[in-house]
Amino acid sequence: MHNARIAQRLREQMVRFSGELSTGLPKVARRFVAEMVFGILARGSVRLTEVGRALGEKILLKKTEERLCLQLGRRHLDREIQRRLIDQAAPRIEEDTLLVLDLSDVTKKYAEKMENMGRVRDGSEKDLG
Repeated sequence: MHNARIAQRLREQMVRFSGELSTGLPKVARRFVAEMVFGILARGSVRLTEVGRALGEKILLKKTEERLCLQLGRRHLDREIQRRLIDQAAPRIEEDTLLVLDLSDVTKKYAEKMENMGRVRDGSEKDLG
């Protein structure tokens, strides 16, 4: 019973969070945001195929992926969501708040022309990349 209560609270928090991110957006965009939040959390991945698997729709995975991809291309959706995320996070940022980035395990093995490229240690390969 305890696990069911925790699962219910998590679902409520996901619905509330996705609702706050998508306030004022068209209905289809609100559904997309909710599905993406759920899929990312459920599968631990931002890849559309993985998000689609988490949704478990009764259509071909390829069709789910195409629908999600189409929604990702929605004009200005990224700006709207980014603005809402900043609005939510800003009150929590204070003068002594630290911003810590760990880029030490992100490598682009075949990249030749990328902004801000630097040497990092690739934990998988145990080498510099």
